[in-house]
Amino acid sequence: MSMTGQLATLSAHAMAALVRTRCASPVEITEAVLARIAALEPRLHAFVVLDAEGALAAARQAEAAVMRADHLGPLHGVPVTIKDVQAVAGLPTRRGSR
Repeated sequence: MSMTGQLATLSAHAMAALVRTRCASPVEITEAVLARIAALEPRLHAFVVLDAEGALAAARQAEAAVMRADHLGPLHGVPVTIKDVQAVAGLPTRRGSR
């Protein structure tokens, strides 16, 4: 597995440490996670909606904050998934129903 592929399998803590030390960027990590999702989703069917463009836009913003040396939160730059029971602006909230 390549380093890019390994990024997607790290813990959130490890990802955040790589971001803080600038050993990996939020964009690299998000791209790795999205690639892993693309590879596994046809078998797993784990996602109802995937906002890849939104995730990449957020990763670019997080990366800009890293480069500006802004104060970073403990999980800054780490991609997350949110169950569709939680309302998220611009995305459907289906609460598990079709």
